[in-house]
Amino acid sequence: MDTITHSLAGALVAHALGSKRDKNLISVKKRMLCGVIAGAFPDIDYITALIDPLLFITYWHRGITHSLIMLPIWALLLGMLFALFTKQIKQWRIYVVISAVVLFSHIVLDIITSWDVQIFSPLSDARISLRYVFVIDPIVTGIILVALVSAFYLRTRWISLVGIAVLTSYIFILSILQHNAIKIAEWAAQEHSWKTEEVAALPQPFSPFNWKIIVSDELGHWLAFVDLASKHSDDIASNTNGTIFSIPSYYRAKNDIVWMYFSKFGEEAEAIDVWRHPDFHLYRKFAHFPAASSVNTSNSDTCFWFLDLRFFIPVIDTPFQYGMCRSLDANKNWILHRIKNFSEYEKELVNQPINKHDSK
Repeated sequence: MDTITHSLAGALVAHALGSKRDKNLISVKKRMLCGVIAGAFPDIDYITALIDPLLFITYWHRGITHSLIMLPIWALLLGMLFALFTKQIKQWRIYVVISAVVLFSHIVLDIITSWDVQIFSPLSDARISLRYVFVIDPIVTGIILVALVSAFYLRTRWISLVGIAVLTSYIFILSILQHNAIKIAEWAAQEHSWKTEEVAALPQPFSPFNWKIIVSDELGHWLAFVDLASKHSDDIASNTNGTIFSIPSYYRAKNDIVWMYFSKFGEEAEAIDVWRHPDFHLYRKFAHFPAASSVNTSNSDTCFWFLDLRFFIPVIDTPFQYGMCRSLDANKNWILHRIKNFSEYEKELVNQPINKHDSK
């Protein structure tokens, strides 16, 4: 989830944890401030994007600061800092408990999105992602905000608990919608006799009924956008103007889906060599649904680009596109580059990664 929603959720959880006894020890405002800061704390890893963008998306983001293994350490650190800041050293245990529960809520809210969370870091880089909620969901934020404001002004803890219950129910409904979207993809794969290695449904913006469904095999992916609530689809061509407002028209009724095929390597034989290049191992680790994006040849070099279909949305320049470029001089080596996020084609050199991880 976005950091603002995490902070609001942290304040809500902190308010819900309050008791009459605790209110005499720590004021509601201090408790909620603790929740706001602890709720945002794991996203401090965004700073590392300035150091190395590729290592950031592959290992550093949602890594050690989002780890269940490290949670007790972060909770103790934050709790002690709050106790010192508020000059309530005797209440440090309460601040530690608040921080721990809020940090756990942050991890859970990130797990239900489509970006993997390394919950066992640094012991393991194993990742988990339930893919129930789009990374920015106004309904999630709205439920949290309404509950938080109501609980604060009415000064009652039970409203916070109700808000958390409503949010949990909404996420459960999303899990059911995801299941229905996956069933549509499985039915299509069976109807078209597609080979399947993985079938997935990823949440999309604008509506909880909008889903991206993907059927993958070893060579590529079939992808479609479905609106589970729609019974009729308008003509895409008549509703596309190339802006963000045209995106909803790409989500089709389940009986009128438009499938698109994305090859992992495209039509160029060299793309496989680029994909398997030792210096490309970090992106191979990152991209869950990799596909060949484009091949660009200029007067000086040729570049092969790849994208991750998790982040593909119509009419928007797909972020996290990486590739390798080589001078037209055949003796030159492939060099790692990336396309700057949300730019059509503005490439920049990437520091050569240290090949210390699995390069398969």
